[in-house]
Amino acid sequence: MHQQDTRTYENGAVTLYRRSDHKTPRWHCRIKLPNERRYVRKSTGEEDLDKAKTAAMTDYYVLLSKQQNKLPIFSKNFDDAAKAFLDEQIFRHSVGAISDGRLAYQKSVVGRWFTMYFEKRAIDRITTDDINEYWKWRINYWKSDEGTAELKITGRSVAMNPKSTTLNEEKISLKQVFDFAAEKGWISRNTLPIIKLPMKVKPESREHFTIEEWRSIALYMENRWSKTAMNAEKLFARKRVMTRVIVSRETGMRPPEATNLRWRDIGDYTDPETGEKYTEIFVHGKDKERSLIADLSVLRRLNEWKKISTYTKHDDYVFCTKDGGRAKFDNGIFTKMLREFGLLKDKRGENRTLYSLRHTFAADRILDGDVDYYLLAKAMGTSIRMIEMHYGHLEPKKMAAKLTHSKYAENLKRAWRSYDERKREEKQAPT
Repeated sequence: MHQQDTRTYENGAVTLYRRSDHKTPRWHCRIKLPNERRYVRKSTGEEDLDKAKTAAMTDYYVLLSKQQNKLPIFSKNFDDAAKAFLDEQIFRHSVGAISDGRLAYQKSVVGRWFTMYFEKRAIDRITTDDINEYWKWRINYWKSDEGTAELKITGRSVAMNPKSTTLNEEKISLKQVFDFAAEKGWISRNTLPIIKLPMKVKPESREHFTIEEWRSIALYMENRWSKTAMNAEKLFARKRVMTRVIVSRETGMRPPEATNLRWRDIGDYTDPETGEKYTEIFVHGKDKERSLIADLSVLRRLNEWKKISTYTKHDDYVFCTKDGGRAKFDNGIFTKMLREFGLLKDKRGENRTLYSLRHTFAADRILDGDVDYYLLAKAMGTSIRMIEMHYGHLEPKKMAAKLTHSKYAENLKRAWRSYDERKREEKQAPT
């Protein structure tokens, strides 16, 4: 950078100069604050010297005031702050602090929506009003000229109005970016913008499989789907997914928790008071771990799968691929099966996923009757508030027993013969 026509003020603290490598004759300024090694450099935007001096001196006194009040002096543009935030997320992923899915989500939201809107704005100058304008832009994007043009080019099919859960998740990520910037000293915590949705978002109910739907799916998987495939690899995958689906529905574990499950996490538990045995599973996800207690039939089901799987050592993944890796694409296999069977869509027209099994676990227990929300929340690794928000629409009925011993479970057993009974019949049947 070549400087020319240099002028200094305030005993050299403020320097005005023109850049010989720029075509426009605008004045730039360089400001040196007390006890700071770095310079603040910026364009005054003025070609007239007197106006440039006024702009530079204004910036100087503003920076002095910030320094005296211990406010950030050296800020960053939003896109630079967002990139640094994503680099931090990549590091956290490398040490196992966040999952593959969480990293992919942060990249898609921070790297697209946030950066696309705020771009080169100084992060310490983004106000609450700016945040509110962002939400208006985000909510209406796919109906705007820009969004319509993008859809024509990509041919994508998207929801024209983002779901409330989508916006809430984005709100959390946006807060994380600003908190990260505050930790780095690029913005003062006293001046952080208020990040909230511009409207009250109604919590969405979580759709589940009815007893009739679940019975149909279970019988279809057991008697037909898991026994027919084009090749051995696909047959292996179908048997794995069938086991995963049934275990997930009986335990309420999250899909990432099932993906991360290892054989060392599975065992049994004996109730010291009754002597009754249960399945005990330790799951890991969301930076936490917890113990799940399920009916003993879940352990028998897993042991059946263990006979099929080729990776059964202590540290091997339970739901593994043919080469022993984590099965990351089971949701696609499951939804394809639901589409073939005609149960992909719920009553709202939304696609069902592996998460629907977790919702079914919750709904089954609540529909039994007077379920203890504290016990249910603890079993699912969530809060009572979240249970009430997402499943409160299910009218409770009287409940006869605990989570794993209920009227609903007994009805299900009558509707769908037990796994052990069918196995015995298969062995006794003439070949």
